[in-house]
Amino acid sequence: MMRNFELSAPTCPADLTHDGVVDVSDFLQIIANWDSPFGDVTGDDRTDVSDILTTIANWGVCSAGFRELPRRPAPSKPKHKSPSKPTPRK
Repeated sequence: MMRNFELSAPTCPADLTHDGVVDVSDFLQIIANWDSPFGDVTGDDRTDVSDILTTIANWGVCSAGFRELPRRPAPSKPKHKSPSKPTPRK
């Protein structure tokens, strides 16, 4: 049985630099954008202490995930009729 999977993009809300890692460069983006929506990682449209805490909680490499794709129905086998025997004529 074959199964299909799809690689999902890394999901790190604190990865502001989009490099797959939450690190000092993301922390510096928060500091540079303090009290504006541009360093917001929590979704409240402002950059504040909650964004720093979220960044620390997500520190390190962002992990990509795999999800199983829905199964496709197995292809149906074509139905072949068996050759019919000729009916003898009388």
